[in-house]
Amino acid sequence: MPDTKEVSMNEMSMGFDEALKTKMFGDVAKHRVLFDEICPTDDWKMPFNCRIEKLTPPYEIDKVYEYSEACSFFTGAPLKIMAIETTPEGDEFYHCYCKGYYNAMG
Repeated sequence: MPDTKEVSMNEMSMGFDEALKTKMFGDVAKHRVLFDEICPTDDWKMPFNCRIEKLTPPYEIDKVYEYSEACSFFTGAPLKIMAIETTPEGDEFYHCYCKGYYNAMG
């Protein structure tokens, strides 16, 4: 018979809390990198516009989705694609808008 150890509810709770913190810190770190790339530095809670390079299919929406998740994580508001720009060199960009924390949380 395998050895077993009795664990108190408090010990179980502490282990669960640590697991949540680890996931939360991982989520913050992942989203922070993307959010910092597109968000103006003066006040991240205000509405803002950004420009995201359009990648080749099928990945072009994936990148916008990742940035949108980061915006939702910090502000509660996703990115909205407002327009697509094509440069004279043929590069394409999404022009996006985030209504910001103040408007999303009201």
